[in-house]
Amino acid sequence: MLKQLMKKMGGLFTKFMKRHAIGNEIKSIKVSVQEAADRRDRYRVHEVAANPDVATMADPRLLALYKDQKELVGIDDSLNELTKMLSDGDGDVSKQLKIISIFGFGGVGKTTLAKAVYDKLKTQFDCSAFVPVGRQPSVKKLLNDILHEIGKKMYPGLDERQLIDEIRVLHEKKRYLIVIDDIWDKKTWELVKTALVCTNCGSRIVTTTRILEVAARTGMISHNRI
Repeated sequence: MLKQLMKKMGGLFTKFMKRHAIGNEIKSIKVSVQEAADRRDRYRVHEVAANPDVATMADPRLLALYKDQKELVGIDDSLNELTKMLSDGDGDVSKQLKIISIFGFGGVGKTTLAKAVYDKLKTQFDCSAFVPVGRQPSVKKLLNDILHEIGKKMYPGLDERQLIDEIRVLHEKKRYLIVIDDIWDKKTWELVKTALVCTNCGSRIVTTTRILEVAARTGMISHNRI
């Protein structure tokens, strides 16, 4: 009886030691995995630091903004049409705020066309701004960009309401040309529109969008056919 009890106790002790050893082995594996993960993260940080282009892909809108004039092949008809739409009107009609949206699918050349007409006409206005928006815009940055373009200053300490008020004051009695490029949603446009008052000075706003509902909110629509 005693021998059986001792044998049983010995078996339990052996199982306990095996389980303890397995537990230690599992802990050791977990530590090794964590160390490997840490090394991988450190490597990625160093890789990004050494090669920043790995983490940052070029925004295609930037490429469109800085295209050489010689590369702007095939946009003459669209450019002339858009210029005419922005310039049409006599007397009081020409003094009214006019908003035109360039509508089309992504990659068809909306930004290129908008920048071309902006460069062609901006000297005819008291102030001008070309501001990119994008799919997930920071409203505060967007308003600050407009303010910086027309006022040549940054206002980092202002909130959205204060930025809107400042924009309205700056261009209240000026004839302005403002391009809002790549708008994705109606709310963003409505917010921007509150900052851009109708001055009856012949101001013009151009928007680009791939969303028809956004284009429809602006009024006149130019279908981009580049």
